[in-house]
This record gives sequence, structure tokens and C-alpha cells, in this order.
Amino acid sequence: MKPRIFVSSTFYDLKYVREDLSNFIKAHDFEPIMFEDGDIGYTPGRALDRACYETMHSADMVLLIIGGNYGSPAEGEVKDEFKEYISITRNEFKSAVNEGIPIYVFIDGKVYVEYEIYEMNYEEIEHGKTKINFKNVKDINVFRFIREIKNLGNLPITEFDKIIQIKDFLSKQWSDMFKKYLAILKENKENENIKNAVEDMNLLVQKMDLMLDSVGKKILSADNSKEYENVVEMQNVVSVCQKISRGISLENASSEDSYGERKKIIGKFVDVLDESMSEDIWEALSPKNVGKFFAYFKSRNVEIAALSMGFIKNKKDIQEVIRNSKTRERLINELVKDRYYLFMVKEAWDNAMEEDTENTDA
Repeated sequence: MKPRIFVSSTFYDLKYVREDLSNFIKAHDFEPIMFEDGDIGYTPGRALDRACYETMHSADMVLLIIGGNYGSPAEGEVKDEFKEYISITRNEFKSAVNEGIPIYVFIDGKVYVEYEIYEMNYEEIEHGKTKINFKNVKDINVFRFIREIKNLGNLPITEFDKIIQIKDFLSKQWSDMFKKYLAILKENKENENIKNAVEDMNLLVQKMDLMLDSVGKKILSADNSKEYENVVEMQNVVSVCQKISRGISLENASSEDSYGERKKIIGKFVDVLDESMSEDIWEALSPKNVGKFFAYFKSRNVEIAALSMGFIKNKKDIQEVIRNSKTRERLINELVKDRYYLFMVKEAWDNAMEEDTENTDA
């Protein structure tokens, strides 16, 4: 399907510009939308300009050409030599803005020079203190229209003295659009390749899990022992140990603690952690009320030095291990080991945070 380009401007003063642009657009195999070519369907009994705004919905791009004429008043507007009123062309522009259609604005160079004179004398002109007769602009509302466009601040405005300048500008813009489109296609292809690779990897991992699970059951259940269940339980314990040691640090834990001291500290911590899961402090845990979480543990003689906000996501997994007496004991025996306990020491946590900050700054 061809891109549809709406050419918006006054007619009589820009007739030849419109005709030239129509041929230029067709030469690029695009479809111009121009009322003089019958591209806008009018309905008997309705205001003619309504059809223009409705046709705008189907446009992919708008070319707005501004010359010295302001154009006919839109439906419901009254032409006035001094007061501001809305023309059909200006309403077409508003419709395009509301629809979010890309707009390119081209202003006759002589008109733009006079607009700058208008801007320098804006207060005096608009308050009737000064009257300036402009040579190229027939209606002061042309300047008000340009001012409205510039105040939007996000539309490309190009001055032109000859039609070739408009065509050169559009050729470059459309070439750039096509290049960006190709880049997007390439990026999407690369993203699709990455996505497929990740999906393949996930599928492979799932297959390996199924295979190992099946093999494990056959080997470990061969003599009807409980070894298989023990392996699964231990995997869950190790996973929870990782989540706890990377999610929380204890104020009173030290790398110098003996095995007995570690066992006492971790045992107390696990007891309070178990109790806390029956409280609402987990559901309400957020950066704003994390103090409530800290206070709960402190009131039970366990001081938390730091907490990762992602820790709350692990509640279900932690609870399953802690509420089972067998896996609870395994959890404590694992957490006292260096590979977990040292991560829960305040100094180690602080050092890890400093390294993360340095890496972020770098």
C-alpha cells in the first residue's frame, strides 16, 4: 500500500507549488491527497472543510505550505481584518497534530522575513499601538498561525524561495526514513535471533532437567531408598541459602565468629525469620516502610544491617524450607558455612555495595 501524503495550503497563491509537489510525490510512487484532484470526498449539505479533516485521518504524512494568504474561514468562523479567526488550512494543521500525523512545514522565505518583523513588534501590533503594512502577507493571521506552529517546538520548519528546495528537503527526509526503516528491520532480526537463541537454551535446559530428573530417579530409587528426595530437598536448601545470604546482612555477624557463635546467630535469625512470615511486615515491605521490618527483628534481638528489596520475592521458597523441621536444620547448617555466612557479614555487604557503585560510575 502506498503512503498517503496530504498537501495542506491555500490554493490560488500556491497553485503551481501544489501542482509541482503532486507530480513529485507521484514520482516517488506515493499517493498525494489534494482536493483539486478529487481526492477528498465531499458530502452534499455538509460544510466542505469537514471532509478535509475527515480525510486527514487516512493520511500518513502532511506537507503544510504557508504563503502570504491565510485562506477561507473554517466552519463557524468569521473572517475579520484584525481579530484572530481560524482558517481551513489552520484547522487541517490542528487535525493533523491531534491525529499525531508527521508534519513538515514549509514557509515562503519572504513571508518568514516579514514574520520576524511581526515578532519584533508583537506587543505593539497585537495591542493596536502600531500598524504595519506588510508587502507579502495579506492577513496578519498568517503570522499568528506561524507563531502557533513555532510554539509547539517539535515540528521541522523549512523556509523556501523555490519549489526545488522543498523537493530536495523531502528527498533527503524520505531517504533517511527508508534508511532508519532498514535499520529497524535489521535490529528486529538481531533481536529475533537472540530471542530464538534464548528460547533454544531454555528448551535445552528443560530437556536436561527432565533427563537428569529421570536418570536420578532410576539410579537413586533403584534400592527404594530416600536418596532422591534428599537430593531434591538439599537443592532447595542450597537455593534458599543463596537467596538469604545475598538478600540480607546481620549487624552482629562477624568473619571472626567461631562455629558455635555462628550457629547461635543463624539459629536465632532463622527463628525470627520464621515468626516474621506470619506478620504483615512482608506484605507491606517497600523502600518507604522498610524500617518496620528492621524494627520487628530488632525487638527480638536480631539486628539487620541491610536488606535487598528483592528479598521479599523469596518469601514462599524460604517459608517452605523453614517450616519443614528437616530442611530447617539443614538450612542452619549450611548458612554457617563461609560461602554463605561471610556474605551476611555487614563489612562484606558494604564492600559489595561500594564495588557496585564504582562499577556503575565507571
